[in-house]
Amino acid sequence: MLIAGCAGVTREHAVISAKAELARRHCTLPTGYAVDVDEGVYQAELDRPLPIWEIAFYTSSRHGRALYVVLVDRRTGAVFDFSDPRRSIPSRI
Repeated sequence: MLIAGCAGVTREHAVISAKAELARRHCTLPTGYAVDVDEGVYQAELDRPLPIWEIAFYTSSRHGRALYVVLVDRRTGAVFDFSDPRRSIPSRI
């Protein structure tokens, strides 16, 4: 018997969700791109911790330039956040 609440999302499924998000946003990946998947926890100031997968897509190797970063909820597989670091404006704080 498998209870959905106990089953977590695997790294492979998180990458599939992240790629689907890229396709939905019409983002393309270059030939020979690299993927890095890390476990993490997102915690807003007054919210409960959210276990996430952080999927980063790089130009050619993990040491290349980050193209896109997608955060996926480890419990549900839903995309939590998307960013394109190349278009981010650094904070002046």
